[in-house]
Amino acid sequence: MNIEEITQWAKEFTMQDGGHAPTLFLETDKPEMLIAHLAGMPATPEERLSAFINAGRDLGMAHRGEKLVELAFISMNWATMTPVGQPLKTLPSKAPNRKELLTIRHIKLADSGMEYNNYIYEVLRTKKSKKVDLVAFPAEIVQAKDYLLFGLITAYQNPLLTNAQIMQIIHDEQGPQ
Repeated sequence: MNIEEITQWAKEFTMQDGGHAPTLFLETDKPEMLIAHLAGMPATPEERLSAFINAGRDLGMAHRGEKLVELAFISMNWATMTPVGQPLKTLPSKAPNRKELLTIRHIKLADSGMEYNNYIYEVLRTKKSKKVDLVAFPAEIVQAKDYLLFGLITAYQNPLLTNAQIMQIIHDEQGPQ
């Protein structure tokens, strides 16, 4: 997987179209790349997590015996800044000081664990057209846990587990949602 090419493609597509559908790139130990556009994402975090677990399970069953090596996930997100240690008072999508972001999450899997990288760009829109510009957003200030991708990976690697069992693994590894 060439994350630089995927990132460049996502940036160009977003600047041209004004947005980007959630898109998942998966690479296994076989010489092929799986690409899925995830249109119609569910509204609630719980429903989204369930959808990612089900997608991971389906992919794991369809590619039984193939080891998941790497993945990238492209999405549009809202973000807001809060002082360290203070709880979020308003959802980022509702906050008056929110920022719109193009996010590319990249995960490499190895026997020793997972290596996470984020490529984040603030989306700057003009008032009169759908044209956008992208400005690099400092990834080191992003503190969000990634339950969705962790759930997808866990379900891919363990497709026979129930959703409840996968949720317990997520809770044990990532803490409460």
